[in-house]
Amino acid sequence: MKKSMQMVVAVVAILGTAATYSPSFAAEKPATVVAQSDYAAHPLKNSIDYVLKNRLMWTFPDGSFRPEQVVTQAELVTSLVTIKGVKKAAPVPEIAAGHWAKAAYEKAKADGMLDGVTIRPYAVLTREEAAYLVINAMQSVRNSRGLKNNENYYKNLPNIQFVVGYRWIPKKAGKFPNGVSTTAYDGLSNYTRAEQAFTINQLHVDLNEMAQANKLADEFHTSLKVKSGVISGKAVTGTNQVNTDITILYKDGKFKIIKTDNSVFREDVKKVARVIFGTVTPYRKGLVEYRYDSFDPPLRERRWY
Repeated sequence: MKKSMQMVVAVVAILGTAATYSPSFAAEKPATVVAQSDYAAHPLKNSIDYVLKNRLMWTFPDGSFRPEQVVTQAELVTSLVTIKGVKKAAPVPEIAAGHWAKAAYEKAKADGMLDGVTIRPYAVLTREEAAYLVINAMQSVRNSRGLKNNENYYKNLPNIQFVVGYRWIPKKAGKFPNGVSTTAYDGLSNYTRAEQAFTINQLHVDLNEMAQANKLADEFHTSLKVKSGVISGKAVTGTNQVNTDITILYKDGKFKIIKTDNSVFREDVKKVARVIFGTVTPYRKGLVEYRYDSFDPPLRERRWY
């Protein structure tokens, strides 16, 4: 949990340096006075407004955002490293000393973001290539690469279909990477700055929600106690952004859902088979779930959505 919270807090600490990395971040005007003439009618305007307001992306010196400009690998890698607040680094010999994105690539390497990626900083990304990087970036948070590669339903899907399903890249009609037409999962066209804004908007929200969920899960875990044959715990209440679920499964096959009202529940530990603590957003997007099958002391297993 502490690591997750530090990850989100670190975003604030390093965003001020992002402008030195890439032309995508170059800005001479505060976001509050940016002219919206080049994206005011864009379908992804809300995401562009979000990233500018939160200083997650920047305008060009002339105040334009250039929503349809293509994105290079180095630009997306820099954005993903920034949004995650990665601090550790590992050598990336393919990037020459003095390259503006070298530090970002080294952090991405340490994070696992570059696993299976050919280093091409100036290459313009397709949506499929962008999706691959996004899945890698979210592996440490959501086990996204593990799910994509190992779950029977996901492993045969293109990366772009997996990512659009998670709402990390917007839908777009076009063609799958194999050339077959699609109404939503285009992977062949170039990834644009507007789409990058959508991605960064969604990941920023997701990271903050995950941090809140982990904090609530840790609070619940700390409260669990077994004494004199009774397991007790605090029915932790969620927040405006994160709802909590507590379910008790009994050895006789019955179950009970605990009202999350910060009260303390107590159960005969001999009758309990499993305790599940889950967190979801108000619109039912799964965040963090922990299962307890052993109670003295309570041991939890992280389950991935």
